[in-house]
Order: sequence, then C-alpha cells, then structure tokens
Amino acid sequence: MKTKYKVGDKVRIKDSLRDMIGRRTSLNTYINSSMASHIGKVTTIRKTNVAGYTCYHLDGAGDWVWDDTMLEPVDTPIIKPRKKLKSRIRF
Repeated sequence: MKTKYKVGDKVRIKDSLRDMIGRRTSLNTYINSSMASHIGKVTTIRKTNVAGYTCYHLDGAGDWVWDDTMLEPVDTPIIKPRKKLKSRIRF
C-alpha cells in the first residue's frame, strides 16, 4: 500500500485539529488532550504503519499515532538551478 508520506518527510500537524480534541478523525484516529501540545508543530515522519489505513509516528510527538487527515506537507523551498556561465577562457 502506498503511503501519502514517507519516512524523513517534513510535515505539520494541522491547526484545525484543535477543534477535534476528544473526537475521532474520518479515519477513526482518536485525538486526545495530550496530543494538543503537538498541534501546529513541524516535525519529521519517523515511522509508518499500515494496518487497514496508514498511520505515522513523528519525531518529538511522543508515541502517538497520526493519520493522513491530521498532517499537511511542509513546503520546501524551490532551489532554482544556476545559469550556466559561458567560459571566457580561450585556448
């Protein structure tokens, strides 16, 4: 099963989860009050589990599991390639 995020990806725990504390996401993951301190933070995917649906373990977010609906990608800056410089050295 293909996962939305892979180990090492930077993600943000969605701010909209503050309204969901004490309830379940659409993928049936319960959001408890202890998870609230992590909401809005940027973190890295540490581990993925696939058991009917994909859940993620995040660096610095305890042993809680997070699902696809709880996370959003962190935009990485686009690095433009350098223009190729013409050599002025003549042989």
